Amino acid sequence: MARTEMNDVSKMRKVSNIFVNPKVQGKFLLLLVGTGFVLTIVHCWMFYLYNIETYRYLVELAPQGSEIKSSFDSDLLKVLIFLALSSLVFTGIIALIALIFSHRLVGPLYSLKNTCDQIRDGKTDLRLHFRSEDELKEIGESFNQMLDSILGRSQKK
Repeated sequence: MARTEMNDVSKMRKVSNIFVNPKVQGKFLLLLVGTGFVLTIVHCWMFYLYNIETYRYLVELAPQGSEIKSSFDSDLLKVLIFLALSSLVFTGIIALIALIFSHRLVGPLYSLKNTCDQIRDGKTDLRLHFRSEDELKEIGESFNQMLDSILGRSQKK
């Protein structure tokens, strides 16, 4: 295999390592990011509604000229934009953390499903091998013990 082909395969492998089951992980991330987006809009709107009346009242009472008073409105808009952007950045960070967590959860489940499918097709010598940090490592060990027990019983007969 040529060097460029190997690099392309390793890049594809890295993406597939992150998205073990794109359908499940995509739905999870879409739900999370959509919720974050809606919460950002609601948060900014509530901030605006809560503060606009007080803000305009204080601007009317201020002894400054009309130019300075109009700059206060642009300052309020800047605060709202900063609030929205910081909320969206926070949502992005949470989405990355959720992607890592979903990988650690979906990966072992996907491996379990594939192993069960292969065992159903007659490959009874397969075993689950999870990393030590995987969330479902104990289930994999129990599955392997169960399969060993079933094979032991069938060999005795």
